[in-house]
Amino acid sequence: KEFKLPEKLIWWLRVAGLAQGHDWGELEKLSKERKAPPIGFEPLAEACIREGRLDQAVKYANKVSDQARKAELCLRMGMYREAAEAAVAARDGDMVSTIRSKVTTPADLAYIDNLVAQATFE
Repeated sequence: KEFKLPEKLIWWLRVAGLAQGHDWGELEKLSKERKAPPIGFEPLAEACIREGRLDQAVKYANKVSDQARKAELCLRMGMYREAAEAAVAARDGDMVSTIRSKVTTPADLAYIDNLVAQATFE
């Protein structure tokens, strides 16, 4: 008999297998099979982060539409400016504060402060 597995489960398994096998080319091809994967781009970014391939994770993190989740992913990758931009877009002042507390360079601090000064949080 054939087993009927949910499509999302199949995608999760494929992403996990390709990332664990470090088959980055196939993972990218998989991500382009559709306009957007049925599981979204976040699991692809997460899988790359887990395997230590931040260069690959960036591709997928940039495609995450939920700005709060994108901010978290970028923060985990040390991409503070991008994380701050996403947090400001999500109007998440707490996340901006968290990001700001991790920043060590004066240029990044100034950039984030400028973003915050231009933003309105509700």
